[in-house]
Amino acid sequence: MKKILDNKKIVLGVLSMLLILAIVIVSSFFPFVLDFSRVGTDEFITDQMIIMAITIAATVGMMFIAQSSNAQNPLSEIAKAKVKFMASLDKITNHTIFFQWIKRVLQERDRKDIAEKGMLRIGVPFEVYSLQESEILTLNEPQKINGVFYKALTEKQIKAVLNLKKRVANIKFVSPNYYTSFKSLMIDKNLSEIASSENKKKITIVLFELTFKIIVSFIGAAIFISLVRDLTQDGGFTAQAFMRFLSRMFAYTTSSFLGYMLGCKMNDLDAFYISKRVEAHTLYLEDKDYKYVDEAKLEYIERVKKEQLLLMNNENMSGDGIQ
Repeated sequence: MKKILDNKKIVLGVLSMLLILAIVIVSSFFPFVLDFSRVGTDEFITDQMIIMAITIAATVGMMFIAQSSNAQNPLSEIAKAKVKFMASLDKITNHTIFFQWIKRVLQERDRKDIAEKGMLRIGVPFEVYSLQESEILTLNEPQKINGVFYKALTEKQIKAVLNLKKRVANIKFVSPNYYTSFKSLMIDKNLSEIASSENKKKITIVLFELTFKIIVSFIGAAIFISLVRDLTQDGGFTAQAFMRFLSRMFAYTTSSFLGYMLGCKMNDLDAFYISKRVEAHTLYLEDKDYKYVDEAKLEYIERVKKEQLLLMNNENMSGDGIQ
């Protein structure tokens, strides 16, 4: 119990839920507190507005409570995923080499995987993908390029291959730091694709699930309150107040339940992404052949080669001019 009370999110969430409950009670038995009829609003519309406010507030409030309390449960998916994550991260002794491996091995392999799947969908052999754009444009008829024979492609296929090459080249994967922290369903996607779409996936699920649950809860409460009005048309103030209270409590309890389910689902989604980070750790630890690459040295060698090639070209041009 003390562990729960130490969690500020849970404490604030519980206080907000108690505040909402107090508003439900006060607005039901003391309607003049939230009486919009004074500004010309119909009583039914007033009830609907209050129901909507209760539904949204209770759903969101309970969602945050569920996320925090579920994360503290050692048997929850998110808790187990974090334990595995920390255990695998401890095995990575040099993060500099790991980050380089992510960029040079994992992401490049996944980029190739994306290209292969794209070429498969187009129906063109993957060998075509490695050709230059000018060479691909000549494949409107059979060609022999660098000793390899290629079949003719349709104009649609040629355009699709060129578009795929541009799209793959412009893919922006997440920073390698993503794999060393868990702060930050797609079975056919590779690790880099999954990582790069995490935020988009979460936002989509939250918006869809939250909207769906609010609508369901609100419609149920609206039907309930309509029945209440029919049943209490000839009743006194006490009967109407009590039935109004029941309709708002219905919205409060159903939206709280749905919000709790959504919070747990969000934690399960986080656990899924954390497990994919662990999978990346495992692949790195199993790659015994990878050696650290001095990228500054490689850049220097590449620059020297370009300068030498440029010098040779200039000498050739000068020799041709003398002759």
